[in-house]
Amino acid sequence: TLFPPEEALAVGLVDNVVRMEDSESNDSRDALLELLPSVIKDQASDPVMQKAYAQAKMYAKIPPQARVASKLVTREEPIRDMIASREADTNHFCGFMTHEAVQYPLKAYVEALKKKSSKK
Repeated sequence: TLFPPEEALAVGLVDNVVRMEDSESNDSRDALLELLPSVIKDQASDPVMQKAYAQAKMYAKIPPQARVASKLVTREEPIRDMIASREADTNHFCGFMTHEAVQYPLKAYVEALKKKSSKK
């Protein structure tokens, strides 16, 4: 399901919504943009890129050790769960991949790739 931006924000799918019309013109900023190469100018004038840059600057102020520690704490339980269920997941995947209903389309795909590469 696709959500409109405001609804995606409301349900927590996105952290921010940046609208193109939110961009403000600023003469000094526009003059600086003219000095940049076109690719960088396009990115720097994009309100989404401006918001992303501001967010990145904020995250860059967080000490790396604190960021690593918080990631480890946040990921600890899911990692433990993945390790605990690794064998069952592997068995499920192997059973799925060796099933005839999966093998047949995979074989057809590989044959199509072979034909395509032999034409070159």
